[in-house]
Amino acid sequence: MARIRAVGMPVISPNVDIAKARLTFSNGCVANVTASRVSMRKQSKIRIFQEDAYVSMDFVENQIQIYRRAFPQGPGGLPDITGEVLETEKGDAPREEIRSFVDCAKTGARPRVSGTDGLMAHKLPFRIIRKMRRR
Repeated sequence: MARIRAVGMPVISPNVDIAKARLTFSNGCVANVTASRVSMRKQSKIRIFQEDAYVSMDFVENQIQIYRRAFPQGPGGLPDITGEVLETEKGDAPREEIRSFVDCAKTGARPRVSGTDGLMAHKLPFRIIRKMRRR
């Protein structure tokens, strides 16, 4: 992770009720993450911006929207934008993670996420919280 920018605000409690983080990766990819416990509408999304695509993952609606830029063949032409919507399976991610962990422990199977990657993912929210507190 090259850079983390984060802001959080209390709205109805003395704690952070709405938080936004902008994660910039060393390869130039940018992800915007928003979390709120006070919105009228339940929302859990991650938006990813990269050189030739925009991806919006909606964990409430269980869908992924992907928009890609197609470069024109001739000089001076504007790029075309193509889009697609993918439906994802409805499920309970924390429950599936625990189930997968138990299955791997029982069978000795290799987990989908390595321990190193899992640890990095676990540390990220704490890095975001530290950034919010510094503001």
